[in-house]
Amino acid sequence: MIQLRHAERNDLPGIVRLSAEIQALHVQGEPEVYREGDPEERRAWYAEKLAEGAWFWVAEEQGELLGMLLLQRVDRPANPFTWARSWLLVDQLVVLKGAQRRGVGQKLMQLAEVEAEGLGLGRLELDVRAFNAGAVRFYERLGYRPAGLRMFRNLVE
Repeated sequence: MIQLRHAERNDLPGIVRLSAEIQALHVQGEPEVYREGDPEERRAWYAEKLAEGAWFWVAEEQGELLGMLLLQRVDRPANPFTWARSWLLVDQLVVLKGAQRRGVGQKLMQLAEVEAEGLGLGRLELDVRAFNAGAVRFYERLGYRPAGLRMFRNLVE
């Protein structure tokens, strides 16, 4: 049975493995933006997030990490163009490739929604890269829709 729990320091090796899998997909999709990075560098980054008390969960089954979720609260003051608003950002959602289509990602996203509601926030947002068609389809199945479209053009090859 898949269990969700707060990430702990002893989860770091599994978290680094999970992040390597999704990072490889990003490096392949946009090598001019994403880099492979050093596993120790990623471990230190995640350790810092844990030490800061970040909203950080893992999904596990029989002691094996299958996924992780990192959330961040965003507060934007009003300005001449927009109302003040706050939302919960899905900073990272990763599900081990071999565990996909087993409900792990859906359970983690349901947890994110519960957290947002518990904070009195009526909105959950996330970013997904256009090359990650599988993730786009996943979020669409959960009822998420695009809020905008960021475009780019590389000026140096």
